[in-house]
Amino acid sequence: MTRGTQPTTRIDPSLEQIGRSETGWYVEQSVGGMSDVVRCVWSSQVAAAPSAPPARVLPDNCGDVIVSDDGRAWFVGPATRVDLPDLAPGTVVHGLRIQPHALGAVIDADPAELTDTRTGLDALLSARAARILPEALAAGAIDHVLLSQLWPRITLDDRATRGIQMLGEATRCSVESVAEACAMSERQFRRTVRRVSGLPPKTLQRVARLHRALDLARQYPGLDLSRIAVAAGYADQPHFARDARELADLTPRQLVEVHV
Repeated sequence: MTRGTQPTTRIDPSLEQIGRSETGWYVEQSVGGMSDVVRCVWSSQVAAAPSAPPARVLPDNCGDVIVSDDGRAWFVGPATRVDLPDLAPGTVVHGLRIQPHALGAVIDADPAELTDTRTGLDALLSARAARILPEALAAGAIDHVLLSQLWPRITLDDRATRGIQMLGEATRCSVESVAEACAMSERQFRRTVRRVSGLPPKTLQRVARLHRALDLARQYPGLDLSRIAVAAGYADQPHFARDARELADLTPRQLVEVHV
């Protein structure tokens, strides 16, 4: 946990099943002063009960530096589909979730090459960061001072950052209109977004829309799925169903039942 702040305990959309189990848990908190680079620091424990359903990690457009309680450390790249991590029951893991618009500035690799992969930290970070970051995560000693020391010269692409935020927040917008708002051609915008985040604009939109649907289901229990779909930005419920199947490998009803 970050020093000097109180953690927020909640079920996060990307680690739902861990948070739902009887013996597992999940906590996360922001890192003040680094929100433009780091979405949150989190810790979780996989359910210890053998009968508990496996953890299901949904795509969230971010990348994560992760360390387990047995000392292993790795980077999980941005995902385009649900992941079922192979972690032993009772394992405790800690993570640093990196904003999609900051991935290219933080890691020493093309984020697009890390999509749907797990990679050792030595290949992606400086030797110093690869050593200190896992130790700090495991000790709950992550704060903006440490991160600023590990990444002292991070430079974000302002136009790409704005565009990625628009893609994630706008209920309905075309890639062309977002590119125009960012003063780029559509081709330049697509190329820049992929270089920065590792994902194409359409994927960023689809993942954000799926999480909007889940947020609506949490906020309005019992709301009809067709109304959730339209409010989240889908054309209709079949559109919601296609994305739920391709991103989460579930139907919309199953998605809501499992992740809400």
